[in-house]
Amino acid sequence: MVILRRPACRCAQLNTQYPERILFIAGTLGQGGAEKQLWYLLRMLREAGADPHLLCLTSGEFWEEPIRSLGVPVIGVGGPPNRGGRLGRLGRIIAAIRRIRPTVIQSQHF
Repeated sequence: MVILRRPACRCAQLNTQYPERILFIAGTLGQGGAEKQLWYLLRMLREAGADPHLLCLTSGEFWEEPIRSLGVPVIGVGGPPNRGGRLGRLGRIIAAIRRIRPTVIQSQHF
């Protein structure tokens, strides 16, 4: 008989006096595997004392609420075409980066 247990997190604790502010940029938050892995990563970072934020090019998708329930701010920067198209989206991304002032920016899968 094999018993599988979730191993205890042996992650190094971050300096909570000055937590690392990490900004993730995701294309979508649908029910895919990459999005689920993003949720696991955000959960682990919150448990370690980091201050993660998430910019998403869409809104209202499957993983948005579970990520918000971790205490991670989710900021939709997509929007309808009448909000400036790609240049408008780029402007919203730049404005969010300036407002959040992250230590690290991570993006992939879009």
